[in-house]
Amino acid sequence: MAEILRLNDLPKVQVERVIGPVLGLLLTDLVVQLLGEDHPLDGYEVVAPEFPLKKETADSSTNIDWLVVHRASRRVVLVELKTSARSMDYEQLATYTSVQDRVVRTGGGFLMDDVQSIRKASREKAKYGHLLRTCERTGPAVRAAETATILYLAPRGAMPLPSGHTDLIHRVFSSLPAVVSGELAAQWLVVREALVKLDGAVAGAAGAVARTVDTGTPAHEDRILTNLERIGETRVPLRFCLGTSGHQ
Repeated sequence: MAEILRLNDLPKVQVERVIGPVLGLLLTDLVVQLLGEDHPLDGYEVVAPEFPLKKETADSSTNIDWLVVHRASRRVVLVELKTSARSMDYEQLATYTSVQDRVVRTGGGFLMDDVQSIRKASREKAKYGHLLRTCERTGPAVRAAETATILYLAPRGAMPLPSGHTDLIHRVFSSLPAVVSGELAAQWLVVREALVKLDGAVAGAAGAVARTVDTGTPAHEDRILTNLERIGETRVPLRFCLGTSGHQ
């Protein structure tokens, strides 16, 4: 985990690709803690990492970091990991909410059927075949799903997600549970400590500013800071004046 934090300071290193396999070992224990108040406390299973979601207009895909299923509640969970403030993407979120709405309307069967369609159009048929074999145990539960939850794990300072959306959960690293159950409970303490440090590092890069707006709308400051970071600007404004009324 110390090496992962070191890599985060290097350009072009996609830290979430390094953290992903580590977090994947703890994912079901973590999801139990994050969703346990609203859902039964057992039965979460990872269907597959990098699960392909078929695009509406083609047999290509965009991938969700993990697809998780809960048999008893007939629910799938789309889990997305972010490690950079600038990697939050509203277009990506729209894809996930579209999948979420479709699960509610028609059930989760299309998720498995779409993998078959993607496989037929792909040059990586063997790998998609392996994915389908990996999903044999959980596939029936995915097909039986009637609801879907979107879970974002992201650092502080990331672009805010829209509020009021049903079954959309956004948890920053520093708010992740201090303790999880399971065989790797002790290892989670080490992983969480590093994620909290990463949380602070990303937030510091985005700038320590007050992010409240009198209008009650989503904080524009977050978007401004994200855009500044995206273009490589290292100077951070200490104050924002928005509109002719001069809200600060």
